[in-house]
Amino acid sequence: MPSTPQPPDSLRLDDGWIPSLVELQESSGPVSPVYQFHTSIRVEAAGAELREKIEDLRGWEDGDFRQIIRREGPLSPALYEALWADLLAMGALDLGGDLRSAAGPRIGASSNRLLLRLATREVEICYGSKDLSRSRNEAQARVVERVRRLLSPG
Repeated sequence: MPSTPQPPDSLRLDDGWIPSLVELQESSGPVSPVYQFHTSIRVEAAGAELREKIEDLRGWEDGDFRQIIRREGPLSPALYEALWADLLAMGALDLGGDLRSAAGPRIGASSNRLLLRLATREVEICYGSKDLSRSRNEAQARVVERVRRLLSPG
């Protein structure tokens, strides 16, 4: 039986970083405008660069979002390493799958996704708005919450 690739001891290479991607996409789905939101978090290591692209839109009022977080640019090595240390400690690369409870077409429901890629390991977690609150999905909920913390680093 082939063994599962293990996470590296270090995220650093001689000439930069092990290639990685953390990508979270969440939205409210079709709800009343006042409750709509969209969250997009992307952290990527490619070569010598660590980059983040973060957008969180909430508080719809008078045809526009009023609470807006937008950030794009370099990410500090300390934040990047802390993120992956936490994710690896939670066993995030061993989780995954479609947590959405309803089978078949998902019309009128939010569709959220977290993708984690580190070197050759990749995991995707798909979930609806209530799926993370189920006790059987507690580990996945902790991983998603850790990524959400990137909205307010520090």
